[in-house]
Amino acid sequence: MKKINAYFKIGILTLLTSFMFTNCEKEENEQLEVNTISTQLLTYFNQTDYNELIPYDYTVDWSSAIKQYSEELELSYYEVPINYTNAFNPNELNKFKKEGSYYIKYKILAIENNDESFSFYAAKFYQNVNPLNNVLINSDISFSYLNSFTGIVHLINNKKK
Repeated sequence: MKKINAYFKIGILTLLTSFMFTNCEKEENEQLEVNTISTQLLTYFNQTDYNELIPYDYTVDWSSAIKQYSEELELSYYEVPINYTNAFNPNELNKFKKEGSYYIKYKILAIENNDESFSFYAAKFYQNVNPLNNVLINSDISFSYLNSFTGIVHLINNKKK
């Protein structure tokens, strides 16, 4: 009985060890894939091409790039948030907007081309100012989730088209 008990413990230990290594390997592969996409996007993106389109000091958070699918565009894309680096930015300026104007937000969209390069677009979101709803000032608008968004979205490439 002691031998069976010992074999049983060794079997369980072996099984748990193999699960642990398999799960660690999956996490490493997922992290490697995210890092690879982030590196590829960073390599192809030229921020100076978008300085006129997004006239604020900013960095692009490539590590937060999320691959999504658009029914309207019928293609996959990466939506990438922008982090502003000084106080002169749309998030701060939106606080002073009056009724009749628009809150403005920006994001970067990256679409993978057939040759594995990327085409980039500045997504500019315009939302009517609503003095009764200040939540819109700091809301995180997403191209993939426009259900509560009632404004206009412009996708502009670096050639302003």
